[in-house]
Amino acid sequence: MRFDFDLTVTAATAQLETRLVRGTLKRIEIFFPPGCASWVMAIIRDGLHQIAPANPGGSFNADGATVGFDMNYKLEASAHLLMCECWSPLCRYNHVITFRFDVKPIGESDNSALVDYLAEMLLIGEED
Repeated sequence: MRFDFDLTVTAATAQLETRLVRGTLKRIEIFFPPGCASWVMAIIRDGLHQIAPANPGGSFNADGATVGFDMNYKLEASAHLLMCECWSPLCRYNHVITFRFDVKPIGESDNSALVDYLAEMLLIGEED
C-alpha cells in the first residue's frame, strides 16, 4: 500500500503529519525537485525518535533526485503518525518535497518468497 504526501518548504521549517495504516513500513522515498540545490533538508520522525535517516542529526538532501531506501519498521498504531520535517534557511523560493511510504498492512500476505522459489524451480527445470 503506497502513501504519497507533499510538503511545501519555504525559508523556514515545514512539518507534515502523515497518517499511515498499521503494519510494516517497507520503503521510503523522498523526491527533491530540481532547484533545491541540496539546500532543502528532510527527516522523518516517529514521535520524538528520528527514523530516517537513522543517525540523529543527519538529514537527507538532493537536487532533482529521489532518495529511496528499504526498511522493515513496525507501525503499531491503527492510524500510525509519522512526522515529515523539512527546512531550508537559505531558501528563496518554495519547494514541494514529496514523501512516499510503502506499507504492508497487517494481515496482507507476502507471497514474494513463494514467487521467487517457483521462478527458481522453473529455471532449474529448463536446464535439464
